[in-house]
Amino acid sequence: MAHSDQAGSAYAKPPAPFVLNVVWHLESSAGRGIAEHIGHHLGTDRYRNVVGGAGLPVLFRCVKEPTSGMPATVDRAAGDAVAAVVLIDQALAGDGDWIQYVQELAGTVEEQALGTDFPLNRGAAWGKG
Repeated sequence: MAHSDQAGSAYAKPPAPFVLNVVWHLESSAGRGIAEHIGHHLGTDRYRNVVGGAGLPVLFRCVKEPTSGMPATVDRAAGDAVAAVVLIDQALAGDGDWIQYVQELAGTVEEQALGTDFPLNRGAAWGKG
């Protein structure tokens, strides 16, 4: 996406320093509330000096796209650093398409040495209650 300055010359918008993607199943009873809390917390003025604007960008991944049947992919070029937090509960764990999406996301992270995935609590959603 190109932007123009007042003189009319085009320049590319630089990526954000950090972008967070929050992934949850749309049928999750707690997912939306947790995701909105994260978005509100990180997207506020508290972090404006970190990114020079209105907080950290937080993108939600909760709706399957009509063309692919999967949530939107995580764009690793959206920021200098890009992270994904996956909110796993019974709704997500019980949906094979979502499990595949999360496994592919984790595989991309591992293959490209972008970071590490770590469960906060696998609990009953993974049969380890």
